[in-house]
Amino acid sequence: MLRTARRFLGDGPAAEDCLQDATIRVLDGIAGFEGRARLSTWVHRIVVTTALSHLRKHKRDGVLVSLDTLLPAFDDEGRRPPDPALSIPDRTLSEAATATWVKDAVSRLPDDHRNVFVLRDVEGYSSAETAAVLEISEEAVRVRLHRARAALRTLLTRTVSGEEEDTS
Repeated sequence: MLRTARRFLGDGPAAEDCLQDATIRVLDGIAGFEGRARLSTWVHRIVVTTALSHLRKHKRDGVLVSLDTLLPAFDDEGRRPPDPALSIPDRTLSEAATATWVKDAVSRLPDDHRNVFVLRDVEGYSSAETAAVLEISEEAVRVRLHRARAALRTLLTRTVSGEEEDTS
């Protein structure tokens, strides 16, 4: 439960507060649990909705990047320039360093894109489930997921190549 809260709220007191609130919601609602899903699935969903509620109530602290600066650019003829990630020499990265870079990059995404990415690619929710949890359309889920992946690719490429990020 705490790991799920941290995926949305980061390490720190916000995730712990979310866990407390989710635990209270679970205890208050256990009598109404109908068993249509596994108990673990029901609890997980409560943690996710509680974390999203915390995000809506409190703006996240930290450096967020503008999504526009991270989306792919096209030349005047509508072609993408060569991917700079392909020109980076092979480097052996430890799994811990890679995990830290990815976690940092995900945390820098705008909330609406990060939430879709976490639900779909980390938690394994379907597009329909993600749309229901976030109360948006499935098309919005697909668009945000595509943009989040493109932005993450840019952030990770910049991290690996040692470029400074534009945080405007």
